[in-house]
Amino acid sequence: MINRLAFFAGEGDRENVNQILLQPFLNYNLSDGWNPVSAPAVIADWEASSDDPWTVPMRGGLGKLCAIGTQRMNVHLQAYGNVIKSDIGPDSMLRFTLPAMFPKPGHRGP
Repeated sequence: MINRLAFFAGEGDRENVNQILLQPFLNYNLSDGWNPVSAPAVIADWEASSDDPWTVPMRGGLGKLCAIGTQRMNVHLQAYGNVIKSDIGPDSMLRFTLPAMFPKPGHRGP
């Protein structure tokens, strides 16, 4: 995924925005419903006041396909540390996601 944010018009007293976000998704489904996952969000803030506008995390985690009632879910827990960051960026983060899955009718799974 690539997102590009830029602010170039409007009120003159607003701060400029000029960022790009690159987020590759890596996921591998194992036969028992577990899945190693990584989705690092690399950010470049071209308007940052520091000399280094980049935030580059190293991240990894695990996910598990499961069902809550009849709703299929893919629970993920990921931890990462920012190996490169701006002056105001965090050193590390923990991310928990609980996305619902809507498979095709007739698909077998958890």
